[in-house]
Amino acid sequence: MQNTNQSPKIVQYLQILGEDYTRLFLSDIGLKYVVKFHRVKHYRKREVVNEFIAGKLAALLNLPVAPVHVISLSPELCSKVPQIKGSRMQGNVHLAIPYNEKAQPFKQIEDKIRSFSIKNQQQLARMIAFDFWIVNMDRSRTNLLISCITENEISIQMIDHGKCFPGDYLWDKETLKLTPEHRYNMPIYKWALSHIPNENELYESAHEIKLLEENIIKEILDDIPKEWEVTKVEKEALLSFLMNQQHDLEEYMSSFLSYHKYV
Repeated sequence: MQNTNQSPKIVQYLQILGEDYTRLFLSDIGLKYVVKFHRVKHYRKREVVNEFIAGKLAALLNLPVAPVHVISLSPELCSKVPQIKGSRMQGNVHLAIPYNEKAQPFKQIEDKIRSFSIKNQQQLARMIAFDFWIVNMDRSRTNLLISCITENEISIQMIDHGKCFPGDYLWDKETLKLTPEHRYNMPIYKWALSHIPNENELYESAHEIKLLEENIIKEILDDIPKEWEVTKVEKEALLSFLMNQQHDLEEYMSSFLSYHKYV
């Protein structure tokens, strides 16, 4: 079994996957990976940065995410990848995430699974708290994967965290000073809330995030590849933002619950 902390060796391009910005590749031991490219378009400048940070933070919290890996692609392999229209691949340091072939987006099977039990149900409140911490603006019905465990039991997996933090794809030290805007009305949150038996789970999840120490978060930010062009000042600004968000998270959960009581 491959060590999930070890970056895969990517050896073969397979196909375009879903939206035009991701590609599917094969590793040297036969595992498939979704690869997201650094600065594939200017307006998506921070996408892989955000995916990297969110993935590492989520893993620290034992949330249901696949591990994220920084990888290098050889010029020869890059030459075989169809270019995205109106863009160009910059550099050879990108992000790879294990591809879950057995899972389906929530959107594709939501009607079928409404009465199903959720094996990792406790992760629903933790997902909401995490999204509000990093200001994830895109927990759409395609960004939650569903795996069927039995005929009437499922598990969830969180994916696609490229659009987070104030300024999302284009955040900088100035946008991080802005008051965060959260999306209370995402259908996924309404569905998740219907499966959370006690609202205290949201506050407990917020408290768990609050316990993450500053030095641990800083280590993740310091590990961002230099090729992804995040300056020291920007890392400091993001660290300050995340620490401030920790303190406000329980209040965000109160606002979230109030919103859903009146809609």
